Amino acid sequence: MDFFTLIIDGIKGVFAWPIWLVLLAILKIIGGLLTVVLSVAIVYLVMKSGAVSDTFDETHRLIAPNKKWYSKFSKKWKKVRNLLKDEHETYWKLAVIEADTIFMNLITSIGYPGKTVEDKLNNIKYDQISTIDEIKKTHNFKNEIVSQPALSINQQQAEEMILVYEKALKELDALD
Repeated sequence: MDFFTLIIDGIKGVFAWPIWLVLLAILKIIGGLLTVVLSVAIVYLVMKSGAVSDTFDETHRLIAPNKKWYSKFSKKWKKVRNLLKDEHETYWKLAVIEADTIFMNLITSIGYPGKTVEDKLNNIKYDQISTIDEIKKTHNFKNEIVSQPALSINQQQAEEMILVYEKALKELDALD
């Protein structure tokens, strides 16, 4: 036997001891746990960074321009516009309520996250819908209209609220 063979056999013998097998098993367990912990941390950080919602916005832009969407929302939007032409305040209020409903149905269909309408609105970023603050105000005013039937609005106020929704619907490619 030569010198190198003795050294290699000696090393193999040392690592065959039971203590090394136990240490190797412990290192495998620690490595597995670290992998799980770091994977969870990466997912958490990606979700908190907003990178997923940016990707969501781009994905929505790819699927939103759909002729079915255009026709579905265009027909409903024409009804809203016709309600505004009437001379009675009740129809103006109904136009605002309908516009709000159309918008809320759209963001639900697209898949904006949130359990309630307010949650969904709070999860929309300015780069997704530039008029999101106006949408929130208009939605809150719509809620006042619904909860306080005696609340009075004029045709110009109704028109301004409808324009807020119309701009957002155009940004979401639901209207021309």
